[in-house]
Amino acid sequence: MRHRLLSQDLEEILREESGSHGITLNELMRRTKGRGIYIAMVLLCLPTLTPIPLPIINNLIGFAVALMAFQLAIGRTPRLPKFLGDHEMTLDHWNKILRASVRVVRWIEKFSHPRKTEWLAWRGVRTGNALLITALAMVLALPIPIPFANSFPSLAIILIAVSQMEEDGYLIWAGYAAAGGVVVYYIVSFELIVGSMKGAWGLLLKFWEYIASA
Repeated sequence: MRHRLLSQDLEEILREESGSHGITLNELMRRTKGRGIYIAMVLLCLPTLTPIPLPIINNLIGFAVALMAFQLAIGRTPRLPKFLGDHEMTLDHWNKILRASVRVVRWIEKFSHPRKTEWLAWRGVRTGNALLITALAMVLALPIPIPFANSFPSLAIILIAVSQMEEDGYLIWAGYAAAGGVVVYYIVSFELIVGSMKGAWGLLLKFWEYIASA
């Protein structure tokens, strides 16, 4: 049996808040029964899919996602810090955010839905996935100036978050594969960087030897 669509929850909140002064991000996550935490992760990670790392932005987004995921892992209700999560934005801003969220979620719901979901509900699996997102978010937060250093962790986070949000037992394997790809990418990149540094150092030593013998 399929659960109520998250896009329906967001549309209902949008209708209910049409005459109010606004709503906080923490309240939004509470009213979407915990699933809103995953769409928050997806929306935060979308800007970091660019191949070129974004200084400061990557760091802030990475730490915010890591904080939310770690709270999930230890069984706490995910909440953002008060200065961010309890800040009440204007109704106009929230309408824009909610409408954008509805569009993103509707697109996700086209290809992701509950499939083989029983094991995804196990406490150990949910904790493990939350810790995996935490680790990926910490990698995203690292100031590593190499191409795609932010893209691959962000993609893995999005796939895992969507899988948990939609209880998709098939898509989660794409998330695990993407997470494995992050490890491989960083190992290869590190070896290439170290090899390049060794080669440059060797050339520098030969240059000095040539200068000394001239």
